[in-house]
Amino acid sequence: MDENSVSGFIDYHQGVSKSFSQKDCYKLVKLLNKGAGYSCISLCRRNGKLFAAKSIKPEFKNNPIYASLLEKEYDITFSLDHPNICKTYDYTFIEELGVSIIMEYVDGLTLRDWYESDSIDEKFLFKFLSEICSAMEYCHKRQIIHRDIKPENIIITNNGNNVKLIDFGFSDSDSFELLKNPAGTKYYASPEQLRGEILDQRSDIYSLGITLSSITSQKRYHAVFRKVIKGCVSPDKERRFSSVTQISSIIESYNKTRRHGNNIIASTLQTILVIISIVVFYIFYSNLTHNNKESSFPENAIITRKDSIAGISNTISENNLKEFNLKGSHSVSELSVAETYFECYKKIDEYLNKFSETLRERYDVNIEEKIPNFSRDSIKASEEMNIIIKRLYSIFPSGAGNSFSEYIERSSSWAALALNKTINSFRADYYTAFANKISDSYNKSEEINQFSSPHDWYNYKYPSVAKYNLEQIMFHF
Repeated sequence: MDENSVSGFIDYHQGVSKSFSQKDCYKLVKLLNKGAGYSCISLCRRNGKLFAAKSIKPEFKNNPIYASLLEKEYDITFSLDHPNICKTYDYTFIEELGVSIIMEYVDGLTLRDWYESDSIDEKFLFKFLSEICSAMEYCHKRQIIHRDIKPENIIITNNGNNVKLIDFGFSDSDSFELLKNPAGTKYYASPEQLRGEILDQRSDIYSLGITLSSITSQKRYHAVFRKVIKGCVSPDKERRFSSVTQISSIIESYNKTRRHGNNIIASTLQTILVIISIVVFYIFYSNLTHNNKESSFPENAIITRKDSIAGISNTISENNLKEFNLKGSHSVSELSVAETYFECYKKIDEYLNKFSETLRERYDVNIEEKIPNFSRDSIKASEEMNIIIKRLYSIFPSGAGNSFSEYIERSSSWAALALNKTINSFRADYYTAFANKISDSYNKSEEINQFSSPHDWYNYKYPSVAKYNLEQIMFHF
């Protein structure tokens, strides 16, 4: 590697190999991560700059396979240059470590540590998915399969929360004919990877889907993530996304819609502020000129709300609650009815948030039992929401007029639609988790080589419930 090399390093199995310079050598600072595999990561310093050094653990140094794996990793990663992939700089000998790959030092946490610290929100998830897909697409275009995508091999930087894909120790490329053995981490590895078949980018896509599923399993996130997971984790690779470009397109499409929606909201808020300013001025002016102290609103004005169901979570934002129109030809007495109408939105939204939490606590995923249909929960929730609505409107006399009845009807209609969305969203999450658990149990079973797919294994293992459960899942998706 250096024409001025003054000493060489003897390879473990091929005699004299690459020459390593002792000039400006790397100094060991400390061990960073011993890991569970054949290698360890150390922090080194050279000319005042920090680097990460990947070397072989002492107990594996006499095994030529691991020496070859380390050299193969260097050959694959040295040419990679992408902002979301840990950069490889050198392949050298360090006195305390032996042969080492010198890499960019990334100050951050693994994705697993990141989400276990409860630091993940939807904004980060969109950023994460966009950046990891960019890194994977870059590799796949160069015919490189990572073969070990998992939370431990993704670093989130402390500065900027950026993604860095690391550890290409099991990676493979078309240019190599050696070391094609099955590799990876069992829980995240694709079925075809576990079977030792020839892999393409769809194997990494499966691992990404399982990784994303493990992140989102503890919380309720936007439906777009369920769509991505569904397209990644099918045991049949022909039914997965064929490239990460498809995932990137889904995310970009959503982001465009979101940006467009934010522009509309901003424009609407400006309009609302103008209207409110006019109303306030009109009220103030009327009180000054007419000494009208009976009402704080014009005599023939009533506030009404544009009907909308906000988002997948049914959350009614404060902005939505303030979308006012002035509507004439109503008496001032109806103002309190309209305010009750708005209060219904908030109370039903609060109820449904608690209802969702109750469902998650009540129903554990158990592949040995029939999937529940949640109909009793839905009926009970509907009854309880009707009680809430009736209680809120009970302050008014029954003969309050047509507008009063219209408000009650609107509240009941919205509550039914919001409940339906909540149930369907929970059912989709539950079915996705159920399907993933079937695949996970299949991958961990001793009979994995006896069946062509997780569904075949599941039908064999639990014949009394498998047919019904698989039909429910397939029908839903």
